[in-house]
Amino acid sequence: MVLSFDKPKKLRSADEHAEMYSSDAYVDGTYVPNMSEKDKLKWKAKHISGDDPRIEIRKTVSGVDPTLAKKYANRGYTCAGTCSAQVLVIVRKTGVVMSGNGRMVFDNKTWDELGQAVVEAQRLLTMCGLPVPKRGGSRGR
Repeated sequence: MVLSFDKPKKLRSADEHAEMYSSDAYVDGTYVPNMSEKDKLKWKAKHISGDDPRIEIRKTVSGVDPTLAKKYANRGYTCAGTCSAQVLVIVRKTGVVMSGNGRMVFDNKTWDELGQAVVEAQRLLTMCGLPVPKRGGSRGR
């Protein structure tokens, strides 16, 4: 199973994190993960119950985009086209919605894991008699 329903531990308080990363200071469309590198690599899942039952899956993906690498190398940059983005996959019984906060580069292993994560979430949502892992909270976390 690639999905992890364990909540990642924060590296710093919300105030410290917002001060360190101004882009994470409640500006729409920006996000800087406040977790360990190990947790960033996990397929973090959360079951949301209620009127819109779903499993939300999050992961940080990074890699080198060959098109950008060539473009930046020709201009003398050393970033080599590295891209990093946070991916959100929302799995419902009726379908899947995916979004991210920037250019996403998947290696073959991560791409295969994405498919496996979606299949696992769909199975958890549709299995009869098997409870989906939940955490306490107002939204079924």
